[in-house]
Amino acid sequence: PGILFTRQKLLQNAGYEVLSAADGEQALHFFTAHNVDLVLLDYLLPGMDGGVIAQAMKLQKPLVPVIIVSASPVEEQNLTCVDCFIRKGQGPALLLETISQLLLPRSAAQL
Repeated sequence: PGILFTRQKLLQNAGYEVLSAADGEQALHFFTAHNVDLVLLDYLLPGMDGGVIAQAMKLQKPLVPVIIVSASPVEEQNLTCVDCFIRKGQGPALLLETISQLLLPRSAAQL
């Protein structure tokens, strides 16, 4: 909960509107019920891991970027459907830059 709160405040201070979910089931519900531009997941979540959640989200909305952030080692096969993997501890600047790049309009990102 503390990391979730801190990350939410970081993103809100950067100008993003944030929906925070306490577990994978709630994250999937928010993803289905709301127009989401990007997903930021931890890998270790109550109920199901971030790889399973990312896969379910990509099946529903394949163009929505998904970032997994984790301090735990994650096997490559669990990251096949995510757009980016960031190790916890690499700092907020890298996270904010990655989010900014993934949210660029498709035409600008291809230049």
